[in-house]
Amino acid sequence: MLNSIMLGIVSVLSLAGFGYWLFCKTTVQLPEQSEVFLLSFGKIKKVLKKPGLHWVPERLLFWIDVVSISKQIDFRTYKGIQVNDRFGTTVVIDLWLEFRVSDPYRALFSVEHWEEVLEGVVIHSTGSILSSLTMNEILKSRSELADQLRASIAMETERWGISITGAMIQNIGLLPEIAKQVFQSVAARIERAKALIEEEGRLKVATLDATTAHRVAELNGLARSQLPLEIGKFYHHLSQDPLLYQKFKEYWDLVNLDPKKTVTFSGFSESPMGAVEVTKAMESMLSH
Repeated sequence: MLNSIMLGIVSVLSLAGFGYWLFCKTTVQLPEQSEVFLLSFGKIKKVLKKPGLHWVPERLLFWIDVVSISKQIDFRTYKGIQVNDRFGTTVVIDLWLEFRVSDPYRALFSVEHWEEVLEGVVIHSTGSILSSLTMNEILKSRSELADQLRASIAMETERWGISITGAMIQNIGLLPEIAKQVFQSVAARIERAKALIEEEGRLKVATLDATTAHRVAELNGLARSQLPLEIGKFYHHLSQDPLLYQKFKEYWDLVNLDPKKTVTFSGFSESPMGAVEVTKAMESMLSH
């Protein structure tokens, strides 16, 4: 009895598994924006375009192949594309490409392994467009160059039923050894510019010093030339008053006397002892 139950369970499970396999083998689930081709010995036997579940008993035949092609927007990133610019500098570029299958029939039969061929077209177009530019021009015109690349690649892929809807240059770099040389060149330019700026500053300072010294000399010369004139004017004005002029002259003589070398006597003009006698008397006193 137990063996019969187990045998029944195994049979039911086997039938269920076979039924599920048969269902999967004879049906095709078609998603949105997709087409399914049923090929018989490489030739199209049927094309399914309406989304949903389709009953396809032909799938049980071993010579029937089912090929599903999505028409949804897809993208690929092609990294490390090496291009020599106009001066021979190797530039490494990452290109992002957006596309969709516009004609599934041509995408299936026009070219074999179209994704591999697309990669070759991307590398060729990138090299042909960017090789005529310098690295600086590539850096400054990334958006415009991406549009040119999209148009160039699209001209080729339209024949396969592939529409290129967008392109973008993501990264632009240099090989490590070239980047090192560029950095060294930039550092040398910075040092040279720094030296030029410092030298220009020193020249400007020297010029300013010379100009200032020249102006100071002019002002000093002008002052020296004006001093005698002003003194002459002063003496002329002073000579208008003889008494005042005489007193000033006495004052000026006293001012210009050296106290260490000169002894003067005043107030002896009316004295019975003159200045000479006083001088001899003082010398006699000092000698004793």
